[in-house]
Amino acid sequence: MKISGNLKETLRIASTLATETGGLVCTEHLLYGLSVVEGGSASKFLSAYGVTSDYILTAFTPAPVRSGVDYSPRGRRAMDSAQSIANRLGANETGTEHLLLALTGDLDGMAASIIAHRTDLDDFRTRLYDFMTGTTPEQYPGNTAVMDNVKDEFVRFAFGDNKDSYLDNRRT
Repeated sequence: MKISGNLKETLRIASTLATETGGLVCTEHLLYGLSVVEGGSASKFLSAYGVTSDYILTAFTPAPVRSGVDYSPRGRRAMDSAQSIANRLGANETGTEHLLLALTGDLDGMAASIIAHRTDLDDFRTRLYDFMTGTTPEQYPGNTAVMDNVKDEFVRFAFGDNKDSYLDNRRT
């Protein structure tokens, strides 16, 4: 599947930052890239929640500059998940919003932790999913049973095999 121009720029920025922080592109590098690419859906969404590039940079510790860059296992999984999400949504290309949704699915990843320090991660994911699918909260106002069902459906859709542990953790 093709990737959007904004996602290509996100990956370039994440790789550049990785050379300055140890050489591996991790979820936090990807999140940073998403936050600085103007015009991308993800940067607008992150900004609305106060997850700015400056805030994300506070998670980094400077490290020796490296010449080569590779993706961490989590970074690779996020990219694979983003492509899978784009496919399931019927998108023609993988975009920044797909990567952002994928990053929120790795609850142990640094990107999800950074977002969770700024806002409720369930609410963030739900609103991102609503944005991506064109669903609006008005379609289920005040109906918590419907809202829980929408969240569960979203989790199954976005997180596949990890859905059961995520749902169990969310309900406890």
